[in-house]
Amino acid sequence: NPAAKAAAMSCRLAASLGQVRRVASSSMRRRIEATRLMSSGPRELEGQTLVTHPETAQGPRQAGAFAVVRVSGTQHKVTVGDTIVAEKMRVELGDRVSLDEVLLLGTVHETVVGHPLVTDAKVVVHVDEITKDEKVIVFKKRRRKNSKSRRGFRRDITLLRVVDIVSGSLALEHHPPPEPPKYYRPQEEAAADDDDDHVYGPG
Repeated sequence: NPAAKAAAMSCRLAASLGQVRRVASSSMRRRIEATRLMSSGPRELEGQTLVTHPETAQGPRQAGAFAVVRVSGTQHKVTVGDTIVAEKMRVELGDRVSLDEVLLLGTVHETVVGHPLVTDAKVVVHVDEITKDEKVIVFKKRRRKNSKSRRGFRRDITLLRVVDIVSGSLALEHHPPPEPPKYYRPQEEAAADDDDDHVYGPG
């Protein structure tokens, strides 16, 4: 029947057109969502890029920040309270040093990427200890030559404790830092040990 065939063809055509409309509407929604994310996405600042995270940008501000800082040619991702094991530095024990080579700075809500450094940002650290690293054994042997050597090497390191992260681009709130480690005994214990070690003469 030609009429039935024409009706079936028109139904198939309508169904295909409806599917095309649904696909177009879904692609349009994706395009609108991508445009919205791009509008609230990266913004070029002077010498750096500010990226806003849309998932957390609308929520309440949360404490906590991190930074990627370069120390003696090595990059470290740190937060307040972390300890950096760096190469030997020209500092004294107990000094407070500002590290200006900050490559990236971020919170839960925003991230600032430097080109190459973040302006007006620094990581303040406290020199906790100046010591040597664990020993590395260097063993060499030449077979059938009756020759072998064994040497140990300990590099000089500096332990830095992060006490603050400062930025002029972001409003940073930090969690309360943990208690600093105690490397020295109290004076009372040291005095008691000195009294025990003292050897008294006869009488």
